[in-house]
Amino acid sequence: MFADSLSAFFQTMHFNGQTMINLKSETEADGIVYCSAYHYSKDGDIEKLMISPIHYEDLYKKIGNTWLFAERKLKVRWMGKR
Repeated sequence: MFADSLSAFFQTMHFNGQTMINLKSETEADGIVYCSAYHYSKDGDIEKLMISPIHYEDLYKKIGNTWLFAERKLKVRWMGKR
């Protein structure tokens, strides 16, 4: 999904903010990560910027001594264009 949808932009930047993690057991957790996404595109002399507040709903699993993503859902709040 990301390779196709992000390839339309010249540059992107995601500023990750608050993170809340809930430890469910010694090997499982869930969490929410809030983010502001900036997507810059350029068509000739026309520059565009799409800004979107998003959050990720994550599931994590610990394998050995390492925490890994088990699942990540992207939730888009809205999109603004300039």
